[in-house]
Amino acid sequence: MFRIAHISDPHLCFADHNGGGKAFIKLMENIREKNCDHVVISGDIADNPLSEDFRFAAELLKEYDLKDFNRITLVPGNHDIFGGADKGIEGIKFIYQCRQTDYKKNLDLFTENFAGAFDPYRNFPFVKILGNIALIGINSIDKWSLNKNPEGSNGKISDRDHTKIEKILKSKKLKGLHKIIAMHHHFALPDETEENKAHPLWLRVIEWKMKLRGKKKLIRLFEKHKVKLVLHGHTHINEIYTEGKITFVNSSASSIPLTDDQNRFYHIIEIPGIEDDSKNIKIEKVQVL
Repeated sequence: MFRIAHISDPHLCFADHNGGGKAFIKLMENIREKNCDHVVISGDIADNPLSEDFRFAAELLKEYDLKDFNRITLVPGNHDIFGGADKGIEGIKFIYQCRQTDYKKNLDLFTENFAGAFDPYRNFPFVKILGNIALIGINSIDKWSLNKNPEGSNGKISDRDHTKIEKILKSKKLKGLHKIIAMHHHFALPDETEENKAHPLWLRVIEWKMKLRGKKKLIRLFEKHKVKLVLHGHTHINEIYTEGKITFVNSSASSIPLTDDQNRFYHIIEIPGIEDDSKNIKIEKVQVL
């Protein structure tokens, strides 16, 4: 049985003004106790695309032996490329800041600081074959656009990347493997529940800047090539849901939840090995106390 801990959106920064560093350490201690084989972080590892914030995150991962290709998989989030808006006048300037962002420079800075997780690959999309698992990393962060992505937080897979993803999924090397996608953006908004009423409403209010464009096309592609799971983040809530024949796992409340109860959760995915009696993938929701 191969155990993957899926976390997302820790929003780490060297100054730790948001408490993300302390929360991340608690999260890592919990994962260490669970004896996981691999960790997936599906974006927004840093609060802003600054060298000191990426280095801080990289040092924390190193402390938990999460620094090489076989132990950790990372994909970028919108904060890793565009950063986040501050309050007051700086928040007003944020759209201008996003327009000025050097997308490629910040993406390169991201991959350089976590080089061990990407070697020998530094481009997206990529695939890691870990035993009988094919883990495909996708960059879902759209380029800046005044009308379609003014705050850098919307997602889109370019036609070029869509073709590359299809080529990966069609590869004979992936035949018979459990295909799992890791990306940042979500595919559905959560439903309102008794325990969580404010968060789904908030997401609907700001949906214009939290969209993944072209998601139906992506779902058709994933279904066609028998993708088992999509691991994502972005919404700062934890949930498991299905779209079509695909299960989606969101672990974005693992460090900084934006939920009514403020509880932190992540998921552990157990994938059976070739020799295991059970052939079913199991997903466990784990609370970080």
